Amino acid sequence: MSGPGVDQLDGRVVVITGTAGAIGEATARWFLERGATVVAVDRDQTAAPDDSGTDRFITLAVDITDPTAASRILETVQTAIGDTRIDVLVNGAGQIAYGELAAHPPAVWDATMDVNLNAVFRLVRGLRDALATDAAIVNISSVYGHIGAAGKISYVTSKTGLEGLTRALAAELGADGIRVNAVAPGFIWSAMTEHYRAEPDHLDRFRDNSALRRLGEPAEVASVVGFLASDAASYITGESILVDGGRALTE
Repeated sequence: MSGPGVDQLDGRVVVITGTAGAIGEATARWFLERGATVVAVDRDQTAAPDDSGTDRFITLAVDITDPTAASRILETVQTAIGDTRIDVLVNGAGQIAYGELAAHPPAVWDATMDVNLNAVFRLVRGLRDALATDAAIVNISSVYGHIGAAGKISYVTSKTGLEGLTRALAAELGADGIRVNAVAPGFIWSAMTEHYRAEPDHLDRFRDNSALRRLGEPAEVASVVGFLASDAASYITGESILVDGGRALTE
């Protein structure tokens, strides 16, 4: 990547998975506002996050656990820009599952691992040759990749694994100039957390567990993703930045 900093993204090609979710949508918006071309990948069709109808926003409806997902992304990029170059890959798709150990079916464990961890490995492997020599990969992890939590055994384990995958990829791909980092959100308003609006006691507990005593917004995560993908973070790799309002500090 070239350019002086975080706002110089004209001409960059950014692939983002999970763009139907709040964090994915906010991340797509962040990159579009700075001139990048965004390939938005989700199993659900994704609407453009702005009202301009820009031709720099290309959608692909595919489940990232599909073995053909990487090849379909490459085909989409090729059609959109006439090349398969990818400057930024944001692995944002994810799912959460609840349940104590005894009530956690193996099928739920397997499905959570496949979306949150295995699919990221397969996508990076499948897209490796298309990554620019100075590309950036940003994985969306979770505060639960840094702390434990009862009743979320597969989610905690998958995100902890994603943190390890981030470091391993950074160590392996760094010689080629490819940086790999993670962003670990805490409690962020999204479809994944929307049901808590009807549970004020839970909301109060989440607020009290945050050092900042408030809940996070998707845009606050997106700006950190954008920073890590930009030239402003050109000497940062193998790191995980918590965007949790200090939640991990209270555990």
